[in-house]
Amino acid sequence: VSQSRYDHVKKNVPNYELIQKIVVDLSDWLVPDESKIVDVGASTGTTARLISLKHPKRKISFYLYDIEQEMLDKAKDKNSNHLPHHKFSYLTTDLTKHEAQHKDADLTICLFTLQFIPVKDRDILLSNLAKSARSKTGKIIIAEKLEQETGLWQEIANEVTWDYKKEQGIDDSVIRAKARSLRGVLIPSKEKDLIETIEINGWKNVLCLYKFHNWGIYTAEVANA
Repeated sequence: VSQSRYDHVKKNVPNYELIQKIVVDLSDWLVPDESKIVDVGASTGTTARLISLKHPKRKISFYLYDIEQEMLDKAKDKNSNHLPHHKFSYLTTDLTKHEAQHKDADLTICLFTLQFIPVKDRDILLSNLAKSARSKTGKIIIAEKLEQETGLWQEIANEVTWDYKKEQGIDDSVIRAKARSLRGVLIPSKEKDLIETIEINGWKNVLCLYKFHNWGIYTAEVANA
């Protein structure tokens, strides 16, 4: 695992366990038998592992993408004792530069991934994923940290998140250092811009499933019917 990695994200993203639960629960409907699941920015494979455990009897193929080999190595260790009906592929392909290594994905997952990709490359990624989704039925789930529409709500969102981190035992100096390290690296979109980006790159019917201040989950259907 890297349990430390999971704990790190859980302490920094409000309601992270709830976000994971929402995604995993959706797999009841979106991941039928003999499905393909793609996780872009899979990190250590937590989401795939949770879905695998939830559906031990369904035949599922998982395609985990991450540009950091170290993360995929940890994901491979986590899923080394995977269930016999499940198949895992670990891919370091950068989907903003190369074609996807899968096709006909029933469910594509991007949890807190787009926000770390240069804005100019997000169109390429989403279009690439749409082209490799299952025609007519493919779905995508995107979770993102967002930029609020006004300064007041941005200030509130920032302070709510800082308060949450402090409640998790993170020291003020660590919170500040983390914020500095993310300057120019984490580039959140406004909600309306995120939805527009999704819709112009091969997806339709974008729906917000969850929102907590500047943290949200969105789903959409492939538009290549």
